Amino acid sequence: MFEVEFGYDKKYTDNSVGINVGINVGINEIQAKIITLLREKPSVTIPEIAEKIGIVNRHVERNLKFLKDNGFIEREGAKKTGTWIVKK
Repeated sequence: MFEVEFGYDKKYTDNSVGINVGINVGINEIQAKIITLLREKPSVTIPEIAEKIGIVNRHVERNLKFLKDNGFIEREGAKKTGTWIVKK
């Protein structure tokens, strides 16, 4: 189980993310939500992620880059028809 507590009484829990992910790499709440969405629907688009989380496309792109650079996810296939693979 993955759980993050924030100083302003907000808690995020994701049972599908490894226990050491947040401790060792320090993913934030948005990144944890993105990983959950990618697991649920590997073909999800950036605008869909932005709408579901309530952030702008550019913030999604920045968080996806972080997740890719740190080995959490990778993109397989073409830009429009490809899918996301969650590795950790």
